[in-house]
Amino acid sequence: MGGRSFKEHQNFLDLIFRRYKTYGDYFGLGFRLVTPEEVSRLHPLLDTTGILAGLYSETDGYADPLGLTNSYAKGARDLGASVLEECPVEELLVREGKIVGVRTAKGVVSLCGK
Repeated sequence: MGGRSFKEHQNFLDLIFRRYKTYGDYFGLGFRLVTPEEVSRLHPLLDTTGILAGLYSETDGYADPLGLTNSYAKGARDLGASVLEECPVEELLVREGKIVGVRTAKGVVSLCGK
């Protein structure tokens, strides 16, 4: 989806663009300025009336942590995994450089049945 920022005032746009561009260049995010037409193409549901430009990065974005975690848990359950709640991981069990299990407050859980 990419990260987006939209600005309506030119002086604010100039300041923010310079700040985000510097930040993006430093962290390798590849921000670029997009026209209102490109904003419409990238985000068709957005009313671009009054927008002068957008700042876009294909590698930036945001995910709701709770929603993402629940989606991972549902996907795992759909594939036959068990999801333990209120069960903190105390140690990752590593064999030959790979995680093979976890030690939890409720005991050891072996990964992939091995």
